[in-house]
Formats: sequence, structure tokens, C-alpha cells
Amino acid sequence: MPPFSRSEQPDRYLWLSMASGVALMTLKLGVALHSGSTAILSDALESMVNVVASVVSLVLTRLARRPPDRTHPYGHGKAEYFASSLEGFLIGLAGLMILKEATARLLHPTALHALAGSTLLLVAALFWMTLLGLYLQRKGVQLHSVALRAEGTHWLTDAQTTAAVLLGLWVVQFTGWLRLDPIIAILVAAHIFWNGWKLIQESVGVLMDQAIPEDELQRILQLLQQVDDRILGAHNLKTRRIGPTLFVDFDLVVDGRESVEVAHHLAHRVDQQLKEAFGQVVSHIHIEPGEPHRLGFFPDRETERSMPPPPREEPQEPSA
Repeated sequence: MPPFSRSEQPDRYLWLSMASGVALMTLKLGVALHSGSTAILSDALESMVNVVASVVSLVLTRLARRPPDRTHPYGHGKAEYFASSLEGFLIGLAGLMILKEATARLLHPTALHALAGSTLLLVAALFWMTLLGLYLQRKGVQLHSVALRAEGTHWLTDAQTTAAVLLGLWVVQFTGWLRLDPIIAILVAAHIFWNGWKLIQESVGVLMDQAIPEDELQRILQLLQQVDDRILGAHNLKTRRIGPTLFVDFDLVVDGRESVEVAHHLAHRVDQQLKEAFGQVVSHIHIEPGEPHRLGFFPDRETERSMPPPPREEPQEPSA
């Protein structure tokens, strides 16, 4: 079953982000060229990166929704995290461009023009970026889309950058200290680097099959203990999450006196309850026999359990 219905697919939200990015990038570039502000130019470059990142996200999220096939039996969900990694890299590249321009302006400051009109336009842009960022993040959580959450984070980061630029321009307007403009641009570059690094770090963690958070791991162990008394323990629990899908592998210790049919039924019940608790779950459960007094639920080590003795062989009578 695909993670999104046709009406819920994140494409349309990415299109909204892309269209808004083009409009705001054009506005900021025009304001930067008219005023001569390096800080506004740095803000415009960040918006330009967001537009490029939106295009990449749109392409790769479509790839991520493709169902599993022979060459990709676990699906294509990781494509979305490649998009986030690339976005983080592009954000860092924008920071380098800003740093280069700001350093030159710091050494050779130039006069700024039409600051009053420029700041009014940036105030309007700030409100739109904040609203759009919060909206995209909320939709990203609802649809379990890392790309949408990344888009929302970019817009909120862009809004923070614009707010810092506005504050600095107001100070320049009232004090006439021209070097403050490139100093703000350098601070913007540092802020961009940090956000790009966080985005790359999160994406690489998923691409490296990072385990789910400890609180979710404990929820799984508590669930296993409540399914049935004939389940004696669980161990070697391995987890990862790709988009909305949780992958769970573990050994389930069942009373060794039970039949194979009963053990299979218990594993099926565990799988159903995991799906009820976590939504989309792909589980691989290996049944292990155990004894009632050997109880233990450990996520990452073996339980002390003994195998039931093999059935006693009856001596065969010699054939006549």
C-alpha cells in the first residue's frame, strides 16, 4: 500500500514551495541590486538555493514513492534522504558564496540606497516565509515526508535570516555604520552552514540505517511483553525507519513446549499489534524456543535460555 493517497501526495506542497521560492528570490535580488546591500544579497542567494533544492526534492520524492521491485526489494524510500543530503550541501555552497561577497564588502564598504522601501518589502516577505515554513513542516509530519519537513526548515531558516538582515539594516539606517551590513552577511553565512550541516547529519543517519530513538525502542519492548504470556522474551532487536515505514527485525522467544502453529500465530499477533501502534511496519520475526523461567526482553543481546531437549528416540526392534 503506498504511503500517500492521490490527494495527500506531497508534490503539490513542493510545487507551492518552489513557486514561492522563485517569487521571493526575484524580489530579494531586485531589492539587493537597488539598495546595494550585501546582507540582502546573501538572503537572496539563500532563497535561490531553496528553489534549486525544491526542484531536487520534487524529483526524488516521486522516485521514493515507487513500489518495491526486483532490483529494489525494500523500496525506493531512501531517495528522499539523498534529496535532503543534496539540499544540505547546496545550503553550505550558498554560505560560501555569501562569505566571499561579505568579506570583500567588509574590506571596502559601500553606501546603501533606498533602505526604507527595501525594509518594508522584506517585512512582507518575512511574514510569508514564516507562515509557509510552519505549514510545510506540519504537512511533513502528517505525511511522514522528510522532504517536506526539510522544505519547512529551509523556509523558517530563510525567515530567520531575513529577520537578522532587517534588524541590521535598521541599525545601519539610524547609525550610518556601513560595515555592519557585511558583518550581518557573515553571520548569515555561519547560520546557513549550521543548518546545512544538521540536514546532512539527519539524512546520513537514515542512509546508514540508524536505529529509531530509544523511547520508540522501549515502546516496542513493552508491546512485546503485553501480547501473550507464552511469549517469554525478545532479543537481537534491530530497527530502522525509511520515510513512514518502520522496519523491525528480532528474535521472539516462545515457550518451547508450544507447537509450530501456535508460535506462528503469536508472531502474527505481534506483527499486527506493531502495525496498530506504529502504522506502516515491515517486520521480520525469528522464532526461538525457550523455557518459562528464562524470561528476558533485551534489544541488543542474547537472553540466557536453554533449548528444549530433543525427543527421545525409541529403540528399534530388529527386523525378522
